[in-house]
Amino acid sequence: MNSATKNLAFALSATTLFFAVTASAGCSRATQGELSGDVFIVTQGAQNVKLGLVEVRVLPYEETKASIAKTKAQAERELANLQPKLDAARRRRRESHRILGLSL
Repeated sequence: MNSATKNLAFALSATTLFFAVTASAGCSRATQGELSGDVFIVTQGAQNVKLGLVEVRVLPYEETKASIAKTKAQAERELANLQPKLDAARRRRRESHRILGLSL
């Protein structure tokens, strides 16, 4: 997985986390309060990495919907931009393997 794909996957995961925090906080219907906690990622090797500088806040429902729509649109644009490059790299890899007599 290349860095752009990893960044996109992380952004989508962060958006999902953001949405989950927002949705669960919104269930209480409290108008005032304090939200606290930690944001971290878990690596494939099961290592926890705390993201200490990440701001977590609860947004109104409509603002949350707009934020998710904006993030999704950006992700779709980035995927559309990266897909031809990925396809070309896969074609070059297949061609290289064919020339060298390697199996995929």
